[in-house]
Amino acid sequence: MKLYFFSLIRAYRWYALGMSVVAGFAAWFGLAVVDQIRVVTDSIVAYQAGETVSPTQPIIAFLFYKLGHHGMYFLNRLLDIRYKPRLLSQLITDAYTQTVGHSLQWFESHLSGDIASKIADFQDGCMTIVTAGFRALVSVVAISLSVVFLWKIHPIPALTLGVFILIYVPILAALMKHQMKLQHRYVQARQQTMGIITDSIINIFSLKTIGNTARNIQSTLMPAVNRWRMRDHKTRIFDAWWVDNVDTLMITGMVSAQVYVAAQLYLNGAVSVGGFLVAVVMTLNIHREVDQFLDVLLFTINPAVAQVSEAYHVMYEPYSVADAPTATALIQANIRGKLEFDCVTVRYDQAPVLHNFSLTIHPGERVGIVGISGSGKTTLVKSLLRYFDVESGTIRLDGHLIHAVTQASLRAAIAVIPQDVTLFHQSIADNLRVARPDATDADLMAACQQACIHDAIQQMPQGYNTVVGERGVSVSGGQRQRIAIARAILKRAPILILDEATSSLDTPTERAIQASIETLLDTLPATVIAIAHRLSTVVNLDRILVVHQGQIVESGTHETLMAAPNSHYQSLWGY
Repeated sequence: MKLYFFSLIRAYRWYALGMSVVAGFAAWFGLAVVDQIRVVTDSIVAYQAGETVSPTQPIIAFLFYKLGHHGMYFLNRLLDIRYKPRLLSQLITDAYTQTVGHSLQWFESHLSGDIASKIADFQDGCMTIVTAGFRALVSVVAISLSVVFLWKIHPIPALTLGVFILIYVPILAALMKHQMKLQHRYVQARQQTMGIITDSIINIFSLKTIGNTARNIQSTLMPAVNRWRMRDHKTRIFDAWWVDNVDTLMITGMVSAQVYVAAQLYLNGAVSVGGFLVAVVMTLNIHREVDQFLDVLLFTINPAVAQVSEAYHVMYEPYSVADAPTATALIQANIRGKLEFDCVTVRYDQAPVLHNFSLTIHPGERVGIVGISGSGKTTLVKSLLRYFDVESGTIRLDGHLIHAVTQASLRAAIAVIPQDVTLFHQSIADNLRVARPDATDADLMAACQQACIHDAIQQMPQGYNTVVGERGVSVSGGQRQRIAIARAILKRAPILILDEATSSLDTPTERAIQASIETLLDTLPATVIAIAHRLSTVVNLDRILVVHQGQIVESGTHETLMAAPNSHYQSLWGY
């Protein structure tokens, strides 16, 4: 985490330097305003005593310092205007880019709401630290410079403040350390709760249709809310009993000592009436600065650091699937689509799903993969897409080891039509252009005509500009499937994977979608892998593989497999 933030500081060094300089001058001008009260007061007293010194010039200087103090905060706002929007954009982009780089398996193990909450917390916490950091820096400089200004009045008040700082700093450090632990636990509980809430909203259709909203609240949400509440309660108790009381005792002691010292110095003639007045006012100003610093540090910066830290360590945890340092990008135009699985083994929780699995698929070949649930069909596809890295064995695409090429170029070569198609909460046109951002309107329409969805889109309220809702809920399952087919047509990838693309549809819709898929296969020269639950969808493919317990147990055309006595394939037709 330190390396990342050091890189940010380097990138925004002029912003950091500008804020530091402005904070220093803001603190100096603020103390100069207070100190000038001494000069003005002494000049008024001298003028009343008959001296010829006029208080006009000190008053003008007072106004200058006051204007300068406020001017520094205006300069800080100008710096914010110049740099903060850019910083905000970079923080969000960095967090999002880092997060989406994780493997698909990583996303399955985290709540989507929790991930979104962490991205939001990361940028919000960083921006809060920048804003509050300026105020804290002003207070630190003001407290430090107060020793110098008090020394001008008399060394004893300055030494009194110095002793206070030496005692206060280690006590404050101990309070910060304990409060940071409490803040980490608080942020964890809050992010977990927000993840559950977001997850419930995403799955609101299921909750509503099942009719167990109240039970979900009691069994899932309330435990998380109660954990959040208890950690919030502990944090507030610590802040009230320890932070506030320790601060009150320390500050009251310091102020009392300073007022007493200043009074004694005045009575002994060691300082003027202006010096006494400024010593008291500056002491009260130090009290205000310490309180402000403590409030900003413990109740703004500390919580922000905790939420940034919690978010960072999740988003920036090492990738389970990463590009090799020497990974090269596949040249899409040169890909023919030959796939080779050589002795591949994959385990889930120590149980082998694929075991010494070997398979060669030739360029342009259309292969169906069938088998009972849990036989390893989908795992085969996930391993090809580098959903995870295989335990042993190799997978090659046109002779290239897939772990030796970039994940982006590998997946760019593969189009997938899944069983459960989800769409972005955007227009149909935007969802189609995910496959090819430079596609023209004519390209979209041509692809949709091939997928037999163009006419249905034209009948929608806004045609291709119709927003499909979150996950595509405002269009039917069949329409989502056809949009996915159109997206595959637009991508024109050399490898096409059909992952039980029609198994969740009713029979008439399945037949219509199957017709669209047949059209796709006829027009798209690609290597095809079709995972099928309904065997009728693979009967016309070049080769059918029967997978059982992570191994290919039968291979052939539909006719040869049906003709083989007591074959697994025949038994699957009986399901």
